[in-house]
Amino acid sequence: MIDFANPDNWLTLYDAQSVNVNGLPIPPIVLADIYDYRFLKVTAINEQAKPVWELGAYVDLMLPDTIPTVRASRFDVDVNETTLIPVPLWLKDYKLRIKPPRWFRCLTVKLDGYTGASQAFDIRYLAINCGGEAFTDFEGLEWLADSYFVQTNGETGSNSNEILGTDNDLLFYSDRYGDFIYTIPTVVNDLHQVTLYFSEPYWTESNSRKFRVRINGDIVLNNFDIYAESGFETAITKTFEVNPIDGNIVIEMETIIDNALLNGFVIKYSNSL
Repeated sequence: MIDFANPDNWLTLYDAQSVNVNGLPIPPIVLADIYDYRFLKVTAINEQAKPVWELGAYVDLMLPDTIPTVRASRFDVDVNETTLIPVPLWLKDYKLRIKPPRWFRCLTVKLDGYTGASQAFDIRYLAINCGGEAFTDFEGLEWLADSYFVQTNGETGSNSNEILGTDNDLLFYSDRYGDFIYTIPTVVNDLHQVTLYFSEPYWTESNSRKFRVRINGDIVLNNFDIYAESGFETAITKTFEVNPIDGNIVIEMETIIDNALLNGFVIKYSNSL
């Protein structure tokens, strides 16, 4: 099982401070080794960051055998936060380059590779408890603690009231709300079933919360109103069939009114159903 919370499952690949010289931009940080970690964890610290600054660094995954080196994928890392990066499944090994924003005078970067078991590559389903901790439900399904969210402006919420329409109340005691993205690496590039779990924890009338959900760029829910669909503190699920793109399934939550909200999701490889 994936255990991102265990520090023994992370190996530090880089931990240093860079500063600009003579007013010039901080040069890119290029790591010489070739890596195959499936998850990276990056913290970009700038103690002089202004409140309006969001970007802490770009992390580039570079193809190792090209001259000059070609960028395969890029991830944004928020300043003064830790970002989890799921490496695309198709990228077997790679080099790493970290590019500080041009306006930074100094930047401290800590980059770790995940050395624990990568459950997403071993099994045919993945269940995430958004905003909450890992648990096993009454049917024996193992839910992982909130993970795989990247480039997020979302916050986490909690609720302890009884949830109607489900025996799995624990899943709906936490949520992630706002505008946020989950990027999930998949086992195979074939049809998958994605089930999203919702419950309205706050509003008691329709048109109080509306949002849009995209999966791999396609709108699957538009102007979605949890209360209008199921009522207050009542579970509802929505299921879609999708094909991964570049080895990933990307779930994007976009606010229309108030905040988008998601309690959890399950991804299953369709041929294993």
